[in-house]
Amino acid sequence: MPQLHAIRDLPSTLFLVERLACPTLAQLVVHLHRELPSAWAFTGSVAMNIHAANLDGRKIRDFADADIQIDDTAFACFEKKTNDARQRRPVHATAAG
Repeated sequence: MPQLHAIRDLPSTLFLVERLACPTLAQLVVHLHRELPSAWAFTGSVAMNIHAANLDGRKIRDFADADIQIDDTAFACFEKKTNDARQRRPVHATAAG
């Protein structure tokens, strides 16, 4: 499992930290499932809790963050699509008043 120092500057890490505004775990799941179906997975304590809950309904430990692994190729396509969409947005001038 990579540690933070090993992944801190990866494009996918920077994207999740700086640009993806998903305040809850549920919203994050919906977003990733829509944008990157079958190309991402929870890791760490969230994954442990999902598996434990599925097996016998218990919680292994509390978690304060969600570790996610994203396929590099799928992420590159997603990032390009996101950047392209951002560049196509119309710019509206506002009147000085």
